[in-house]
Amino acid sequence: FVILKDFFDADELKTLTEPATSKAKEVMGMLQTKRVSLGIGSRAGFREVCLRSPGRYDVPCEFEEFPSQLLERIEGIASKVLAEGTSKASDDGLEPRGLGRAFAGLVRAQPRSEAQIWHADSPHSFPEHRAPHLLNVLVPSETVTREMGPTELVPGSHLLTNHLKDGAAFGTEILYQAETNSPQKIGSSEEPIAATMGAGSVLIFDDRILHRGGHNRASCDRDVAFFSYRKADFFPSTHYESVRTLKTYDHTAMAAAVRSEF
Repeated sequence: FVILKDFFDADELKTLTEPATSKAKEVMGMLQTKRVSLGIGSRAGFREVCLRSPGRYDVPCEFEEFPSQLLERIEGIASKVLAEGTSKASDDGLEPRGLGRAFAGLVRAQPRSEAQIWHADSPHSFPEHRAPHLLNVLVPSETVTREMGPTELVPGSHLLTNHLKDGAAFGTEILYQAETNSPQKIGSSEEPIAATMGAGSVLIFDDRILHRGGHNRASCDRDVAFFSYRKADFFPSTHYESVRTLKTYDHTAMAAAVRSEF
């Protein structure tokens, strides 16, 4: 993983993150109006939002909602990491060759939200280690202090989270925040690093690395915009799994709604 300090100036940061913070405000308002109590995990959420852990909301957005000029600066780096020599624009001008846009949005950790359980975001595809197939790019909307519970990462753990390798003592539960997940479980003795970041900085990491959101001890929300990029031939399937939408959800007819979905 790497932290790029002062990657965006103050105006650029506001312009880049505003679509995500606006969407989060809209969605959180819908949850309150419809009196929705979310369960943990994407399967228990909606297309518009899921609860990754208590007090930690994930609100996806479309890439098209963000300013293309600022995304291009991120994507220039992501394309080189995911596929060397493929940083040129594609024929349609939308994405660099070899680069796919996977997910974008905002994660909001509310005050007093506890640290997440350790996890990786997507699985390895082969028993032997290979280059990353998906990168996460995190852009906090403001300076993230230790008190605010920054993302914590275990150095080198992207090499260790492979459940397909011979002798692995864990399975796909490493992706789902199982209570037994830990750095020790995957064989790491490294000290986790808390990614405190100044406003305008960017965190980029292989999404197979063992990581978690930290405990927010501050009195304010910690809002972090995210942009995930994949290799063109890789299609992740574990991030957003709900098929229902808040737009048609009616808490007064919950039983009927659940029956229609299943």
